[in-house]
Amino acid sequence: YLWNLTKNALALRAVKKWDILLTVLLTLLVGSFCTFLVNLLIDFYPQAVPESLEITNRLIRQADSAVLLSFLFGVCIFAPVVEEIIFRGVMWWALESIISTRVAFWLTTILFAIAHFDILHVVAVFPLGVLFGFLRWKTGSIWLPLLAHVLNNSLASMTLVLDYF
Repeated sequence: YLWNLTKNALALRAVKKWDILLTVLLTLLVGSFCTFLVNLLIDFYPQAVPESLEITNRLIRQADSAVLLSFLFGVCIFAPVVEEIIFRGVMWWALESIISTRVAFWLTTILFAIAHFDILHVVAVFPLGVLFGFLRWKTGSIWLPLLAHVLNNSLASMTLVLDYF
């Protein structure tokens, strides 16, 4: 019983190979759009860049290997897993059990964006939240949103890290 409850709450369902390819392609497209969007916003509103982003950039430039690997693990693996379990797993499941799937989709998408705090991230993350929610809705599984989230964060992090080497 406990395994079935966990499996349902976390939406641990198998996905099709074709959907994995579609997920990768959509993530590249939406992630590129979000990068373009955040860079555009920074150009127009440089005062909106949060201090935490400046601190993160400075730390990455000065980081030794252990700190850099910790950063990459946290941003590329840990954060996506935790966020997807919360938003497209447990929260989606709880909302869907009391309201419609459509409302669960939009509420989890909006809350996911808001959870990224500063306005630049909220605006940039919203389209990704829509993609992650779409993947969850389409497949009934958390695996594809998780894959998309890990892929997006990994590409963004690697781009950021490679800029300093």
